[in-house]
Amino acid sequence: MSRLLTICCLIGFAFAVPRSATAMVRIAAVEEADQIRDLRMSNGIAYAARYQDGISLVDVSDPTAPFLLSTLDTPGAAWGLDVSNGFAYVADDDKGLRVIDVSDPLAPREVGSFDTADVAIAVDVVGNLAFVADRFSGLQVIDVSDPAVPTLVGSLDTPGTALDVEVVDGVAYVADGNRGISVIDVSNPASPAIVETGAPSGTAKGIAVVDDVIFVASGESGLSIMHRSSPPWPRPYRVVDTTGDAASVVVADGLAYVADSRQGLKVIDVSDPTEPVPLGELGAPYVVYATAVDDGIDSPSWTCRFPIDRSSSVRSPDSAAGCSTSKSSMASPTSQAPARSGASPSSMFRIRSIPSSGAGSTPTTSGRSTSSGRLPTRLAALGACV
Repeated sequence: MSRLLTICCLIGFAFAVPRSATAMVRIAAVEEADQIRDLRMSNGIAYAARYQDGISLVDVSDPTAPFLLSTLDTPGAAWGLDVSNGFAYVADDDKGLRVIDVSDPLAPREVGSFDTADVAIAVDVVGNLAFVADRFSGLQVIDVSDPAVPTLVGSLDTPGTALDVEVVDGVAYVADGNRGISVIDVSNPASPAIVETGAPSGTAKGIAVVDDVIFVASGESGLSIMHRSSPPWPRPYRVVDTTGDAASVVVADGLAYVADSRQGLKVIDVSDPTEPVPLGELGAPYVVYATAVDDGIDSPSWTCRFPIDRSSSVRSPDSAAGCSTSKSSMASPTSQAPARSGASPSSMFRIRSIPSSGAGSTPTTSGRSTSSGRLPTRLAALGACV
């Protein structure tokens, strides 16, 4: 079972769990700065790109007590990041690619950098290569086999504005702004070549590739779903209007999680990509820009209700408080989370529940019902803009 985190623009990590397809609940938070733009999860740690405030590392191994481990300011503005083999690779705006040693999550440190041609927006690391979406300069391919000395291997100026990239089977799929997506052969990384371009509805801002399907966060047009054929000419399947400004998308277990900016998080059943079905949302006041999935954690769903008091890190329930799982009733946790050496317990909120409107199963035109069984164990939202 997957665990999913979602980023909002203000105040840190807040875990939400689905109680039904149309009701999700926030159960915990850790205070953070605003302008969080990207997220990765690995081995119980969430790595957040915080725009002008660099990166944050948060312990999310206990979903009821996310815990800020460390922060590191970068010289630019951290738009995106990827994590691989103990290093975080940060797309740092006009400061290019920054390589951060995160082998000690309490003490991240920069070990190398590469100044890309324009503005680094997103990065996907595959093996010893970092593929950077570099805005007006398109795709930059950087050798990071020596993290201290990243070296440019190849580059290709795409037709549009490179905002995101995902590499699958020697092919880079670039979300290329108002020019749609660019499909690039990178089997020879020194000489990348455009194979084809596709034009999903709207402005391509984020991209995810799963099996033979391409999912594109298409701004105000919502989620575009396209077929990845062989040769990889993208063909349109469907477009789902998410009502907001779709900024990024993550797909896991047949579900697409769309970061819909000021319209929050949208959950869409894409198990049949030709017939996507909206399941639910975590809407206002959340402003959601990015999501990430950690597939390695399996635990029962949590439902908790606590008041929030930012003046104290101690969590104590009110008269309506309580926690339960989908498998058994749980006693309300009242003790403070254990301190990690070097970490900051003062960054924690108390836990509360924030259900969205609606509950229960909702019939759909396809005959499928949006039952809670379709949703993953946990969702997470980072903060709320009110």
